[in-house]
Amino acid sequence: MFPEIKKLLERKIIRDNLFFLLYAGIIISIFLILPQTRIRIIHFINNNNLQSLFFSSFELSENLFALGYCTIFAIMVIYWFLFIKRSIFTTILFLTGAFGIYFIAYLFLSGEFKALDLLRTPLFGLGFLLIFYKIKNRKFLLEKTVYRLSFFKNQIELKKDVKEAEKKSSVLETEIIEQPKLIVAKTSGLYAILNSSLSVFIIGGILGALFFIYNFGILILNPVYTDWLMNGHDMEGGYLAWELARNSGWYFPLMSDNFNYPNKVPVVMELTGIILKIFNNFLPENFQYFGIFFISYYILQGACGALIIRKIGGNLLHSLIGSMFFILSTVMLFRVFYHVHLASHYIILLCILECLNKNNRSVKSNILIWGGLLSLAYLTHLYFFPIVFLFMLYKLYFLKNIVKICLITAASFFIIIGIMFCLGFFSSGGPGEVAGPALLLRDAQSNINALFNSQEMFRFLKGLPNAKNYQYEGNGYLGLGIILALIFIIFYHIIQRKKIDFIIDNERKNLFYVLLSCFVILCLSPTITFDQYTLFSYPLPPAFEHIWSLFRSTGRFIWPIFYFIIIFCIWWIIRKFSLKDSILILSFLLIIQWADLKPGFELKGNYAKTKHNWHSVLSSSVWDNLGNDYDHLVFLDIININQTHIFNSYMHLAGRYKMTINGGHQFRGYDQMIAMYNKKKEEIKYIQENGPGDNIIYIIKNAETVSMLINSNLHFYFIDNELIGISSRKEYLSDYEEISQQLILEIIEMYGIAPSSM
Repeated sequence: MFPEIKKLLERKIIRDNLFFLLYAGIIISIFLILPQTRIRIIHFINNNNLQSLFFSSFELSENLFALGYCTIFAIMVIYWFLFIKRSIFTTILFLTGAFGIYFIAYLFLSGEFKALDLLRTPLFGLGFLLIFYKIKNRKFLLEKTVYRLSFFKNQIELKKDVKEAEKKSSVLETEIIEQPKLIVAKTSGLYAILNSSLSVFIIGGILGALFFIYNFGILILNPVYTDWLMNGHDMEGGYLAWELARNSGWYFPLMSDNFNYPNKVPVVMELTGIILKIFNNFLPENFQYFGIFFISYYILQGACGALIIRKIGGNLLHSLIGSMFFILSTVMLFRVFYHVHLASHYIILLCILECLNKNNRSVKSNILIWGGLLSLAYLTHLYFFPIVFLFMLYKLYFLKNIVKICLITAASFFIIIGIMFCLGFFSSGGPGEVAGPALLLRDAQSNINALFNSQEMFRFLKGLPNAKNYQYEGNGYLGLGIILALIFIIFYHIIQRKKIDFIIDNERKNLFYVLLSCFVILCLSPTITFDQYTLFSYPLPPAFEHIWSLFRSTGRFIWPIFYFIIIFCIWWIIRKFSLKDSILILSFLLIIQWADLKPGFELKGNYAKTKHNWHSVLSSSVWDNLGNDYDHLVFLDIININQTHIFNSYMHLAGRYKMTINGGHQFRGYDQMIAMYNKKKEEIKYIQENGPGDNIIYIIKNAETVSMLINSNLHFYFIDNELIGISSRKEYLSDYEEISQQLILEIIEMYGIAPSSM
């Protein structure tokens, strides 16, 4: 800048006038953005017949909005350059205020011009300008920092001199006597109690509960309200499986005899389900505990998150603010009201919390902790098992005693294997046979853009393309608040030419890289993609690919990476800034995070707060009579994947009347399809040779099956567009005309399929 201009700008009167003009410019620009102002301007132009000199009314309104919006940005740049460019800390606060203005303007004033995406462009432009200036003026920044440090040092020394002088007075002597009492009161008073680990854990849990009630309401907490679970997703299947399992007999290992009749199959239930099964005779007919599960997930998410922040150096306020970032977890939100047990992300936080603890636990304690976490992971959902296992290996490595490591690992696996045996994992027809081959290993992984892809669920950042149809399983969107913090941290270290520090010490850093790499490899799967492009795919040995294929949706292994980034950003802010500044910055980032993620939470919240009324496909009252008279529902055909709602209606009927049902659900792979198809053929052959069972309702979906059973002494009825066959006539079916063989042949010839499949 020219010396004359520089001297002119240093004059107080000039700077004050510039400050006033810039302030007035921002006010005018905001008024220009307001819809009422733009409407008045357009109205004035139209009344004075000036519209021919300008654009159309909409184009003019758009240009006025863009002009006001961009003018705010230009004024902010000038204001920063003239008044605060020399201070990195003031610059951070300035950016915070600038973003606040932009956020308010964008949220409330942009209206129909949100598609112009005017929010990000000025902010990124300002950010790059700041970075360029700081890189160019590193030397000046260093000198300024040294000056500030020396100033603070002089102030401290001055205060010491004053205190030394005051010590000579009797007043100071009494204060010195009282000082220990103040220290004791501060360390053992209310603040010390609230800042304890137990209090932080409890208060964090309360925050999680309050947020759940605020956003999702209390309707789903009613244990006899079950209709909200029947949404067609995996949650519906989980509830119906519980309905059947609760009425199953008791076996050892724990098996179900009514889900895949006549075979007994393992039905893996969490501990709550097993306990409630014991008291099944005292429970109402319609009973669900999944609403309680979801609120408990948020309670534990907030409690564990608060404890983690306290563990990395935060105080009470840091812990409470930080816990909200965990409560606002997008990877957890995606599973809420979709997968019941996959929302149990507190398990990951418990593993992180244990890894942050010192390595001073006894062998017995490690066995109990890691054996318990592995068991909890297995009882919750299989996807958590490898996550907990990798955390366990990371933590045990630092014992540096191979005997202890082997003993703890072996004992932990002994515990989990015992639980798996008790729950029937190793029995015939176990989960391995039921699940079928994993076809999604190379289709349901994380995209490289997963951490920044909003999936069109949230407010500010647009969704990014995916290369595969099922890559939403690898969703890991961080939220705008954490993204801004991460970008600032990276640029800060680039400018300062410093390596990025970590929470862990140098001894653990290399192994942490290994742990992080394992999760990255697992979540990206053997096929690496970015946006809509497949970058490359690498082959795997068949045995290794088979094991990996047990976890079809490998994108879910991005969850620990997601939480690592949140913890790191919060830790960095706490470490780099003073108490007040760090609390202000975290609070502001939390506001941005909530503003960005609110639409996604509102979407799920609206579902939870809406009263749902589920109606079974089997709506006729005659099904009540059939349910009381018959013990078994047998599908003689495979249900098409598009007819899941029909199968679920039959599952609900079976659960309500304590009937059994055979495996008529859709298959997951070709091998399972062949096995199920052959099993149906055997059942049909048995009916042909021995006749139908007296206590069985046969459900038929295929014309070929009908033609094979015409001469099998079955009586066929259409009820609610469902074709069933039973061994004898019933009086309560008199209103339903029995279908003659001739009519069946005509239907087969006309449609080729049963009417319910048309």
